[in-house]
Amino acid sequence: ITHTGTEPPYGYMDWWPSSIWFNHEDGPFTEADMRWAVSYSIDRQQLMDVGLGGSAIMTALPFPQYPAMQPYFDAAAPLLEKYNTNEYNPEKAAALMEGMGYEKDDEGFWVKDGERVPAVLSGWQVFNDIGPLIAEQLRKGGFEAEYTTPADTGTRMSDGTQKIWINGHGGSIRDPFRTMDMYTSKYWAPIGEPTSYQSRFKNAEYDELLAKMATMDPNPEDQEYMDTYLAALEIWLENLVDAPI
Repeated sequence: ITHTGTEPPYGYMDWWPSSIWFNHEDGPFTEADMRWAVSYSIDRQQLMDVGLGGSAIMTALPFPQYPAMQPYFDAAAPLLEKYNTNEYNPEKAAALMEGMGYEKDDEGFWVKDGERVPAVLSGWQVFNDIGPLIAEQLRKGGFEAEYTTPADTGTRMSDGTQKIWINGHGGSIRDPFRTMDMYTSKYWAPIGEPTSYQSRFKNAEYDELLAKMATMDPNPEDQEYMDTYLAALEIWLENLVDAPI
């Protein structure tokens, strides 16, 4: 979800759109199928209608849909048909969970080897409108979730203590590089050590593509730039590095 309003005065920075972020290094969300199961369990239309009173739009990518970004959304349309990040589909979520060996216990929560999926969803107070709703939707989908706003939220995200959380991006408003660069392994750190961008996602091919993008002028009319962007984006989408909300 991107909260609506005037274009922010931050220059190259923008804190929205919001996503569910995952810890890729430690915890239950290291598997792509688990991340997709979480995403399929989220009814984004309900979040907008109930949590935000309609004052938002859905976005399928981790970018705000500003006019300058529209060519990148348009180019991604074929990929988003294959990787529909806005899809609410409890049946697909259940199939993924069962494929990973989970089954529901007597209370309707996913369990494997006697353990439920711990889904304590952390966030800043700015997400208090949608955070509790996301947690309730996840509970409905079989995840033992709750929404919390601990005083040490930032520390928990940075050092890897937190496994799943809601956050913005502080990234792209004119071209995709600023946001996509957040997921390169230069921001990876072992659990317990702080890092600026906290997904701890590592993919060598993705790193190479972003390194190439860093040397290019961002121009949606440059086919080589767009091909590089789309190749990196497909890796991002296949892995569902975070779940756009």
